[in-house]
Amino acid sequence: MVDGRFSIPVRSILHYRMAFRETERKWYMSWDLVVIGEILVELSSPVALRDSTHFALSFSGDALNAAAGAAAAGASVAILTKVGGDEFGAAITEYVASLGIDTSLIRTAPSPNGLYLTGADPGGRRDFIYSRRGSAASLLGPQDVTEEIVDSARSLLVSGITQAISPSAAAAALRGARLMRDRGGIVVYDPNYRPKLTTPDAARDAFADIAPLANVVTPSWPHDAAALFGGADPDAAAKSALDAGASAAIVTLGDQGLLVADGTEITHYPAHYAPAVVDATGCGDILAGTLTARLVLGDDFDLAVRLGMAAAAEAVGHRGGTTHLATPPGPGGISST
Repeated sequence: MVDGRFSIPVRSILHYRMAFRETERKWYMSWDLVVIGEILVELSSPVALRDSTHFALSFSGDALNAAAGAAAAGASVAILTKVGGDEFGAAITEYVASLGIDTSLIRTAPSPNGLYLTGADPGGRRDFIYSRRGSAASLLGPQDVTEEIVDSARSLLVSGITQAISPSAAAAALRGARLMRDRGGIVVYDPNYRPKLTTPDAARDAFADIAPLANVVTPSWPHDAAALFGGADPDAAAKSALDAGASAAIVTLGDQGLLVADGTEITHYPAHYAPAVVDATGCGDILAGTLTARLVLGDDFDLAVRLGMAAAAEAVGHRGGTTHLATPPGPGGISST
């Protein structure tokens, strides 16, 4: 850490270099970021689920939220996933493209798309009921994460949710992180612990696999920290993340801001002002995606963190993780769409 700011090396490659994959005779555009994970069909209600009679159709998931945040922050982004070969799968791909995300790494699988129902509560949190066992994205495996794809990217973002949806998807995330780290790229890992998907023991094992490969990990406190680090306080959670092998840790604290730890010191960043809290779901994903985008585009760590916080604060004022995204910073700072 120098003058209160971090420095993380980034490979210098052409933004639009083309990588040729001989075995499939296919050209890959290079990306600033590849996100590996699941895109879900969302059926949402503006009231509590038990009182709901009508639902709106959309698409969401941590991987999509992060990818959309990164694209809005100015990065070229692709999402590596699988969708069902049905109307929902086609609609997902169309929606992803509308967010400025490259869809060339979306594959079709002979399984339904993961789905969840959600209802809102006045505190900005949402209730969820998931149906994702055996989903198309759960069929992701290490064979889908080719060296050619990783060679065509400058950074990779994976999450604990991707690890939790199936053993093969966990292996895909791990392979991607290893390949990216071996090539000197940036790896960002969001643990995103979900008790409906995994157990604390399994989440700790998953964290232990990825953390030594990660430039940055972004656990939340108290939610992720309780599962991963046994209810440690925020400072202890940051230290535990570093002890697991991560180069830097960002511990998000909700409306209290976040902590950044680099092994030499722990710095508290106050929360960015949010005019309203409508839906806090996905704000951590937006933070991770924006942070990764700005790091790979050359911002120092301090600025990347602040822009990630600003984007997350913008997102919580609106329903859904991708409906209101901050755009690349200009002379006056970050703006929104």
